[in-house]
Formats: sequence, structure tokens, C-alpha cells
Amino acid sequence: MHTVPNALRGARAAIEHPQCGRATPGPVAAAARPMFDNHAFAILLAIQQHPEADAAHKADAADLLTIWESKCGHWRHDHLGIHNAIPQLPADYRDWQPYLDAALLSRG
Repeated sequence: MHTVPNALRGARAAIEHPQCGRATPGPVAAAARPMFDNHAFAILLAIQQHPEADAAHKADAADLLTIWESKCGHWRHDHLGIHNAIPQLPADYRDWQPYLDAALLSRG
């Protein structure tokens, strides 16, 4: 199972990556992109419900979610890219699905 701090680091790296929120490839980055926009979104939501997440983790996730919204919120209005705004956990985070489901229910 992935730890909350590692998940936060991965989500932060994904959001800070030059291709986050971009429809077309941007400049080639030195670092590989750790996950896609919808994966980072799902992890940030799931952390809010994760039993191992403390208040600091949840605050970091909320701050990163604000950044995600500013860079990636436009996907919700892009009929070709809307899948980027639908939270989906990366394959190796499947054990986090209950936390994502709970977060989606709490968002309404």
C-alpha cells in the first residue's frame, strides 16, 4: 500500500510538471511525469478520507487541489479532454478506491 507522504509527493510532482493541464505536449521536461492529471486529482481527493492522513497531509492535499483546479479545472469544459477531470486512481493505487469513493460522496 502506498503511504500518504509518498502519494502527496507524486501528486505534487505531477501538478508541478510542465505538461500538467496542457492539451498539447509542452516543453520536454527533465523529469518523467509521475502520473496524469486525473490520477493526481484522485489521489488528492482520496487523501482527505485516508485513515493514515493527518491534518498536515490533508492541508497539503487541499493546497495542491487548489493548484490542480487552477491548472486543470478547464478539463471539465473540454469535451475531448473531460476524462482528465474525472478522478481515476493509478493502477497501483487500487487499494485506495474506498477512500476515493468516500471523498466523492462527501463532495456531493
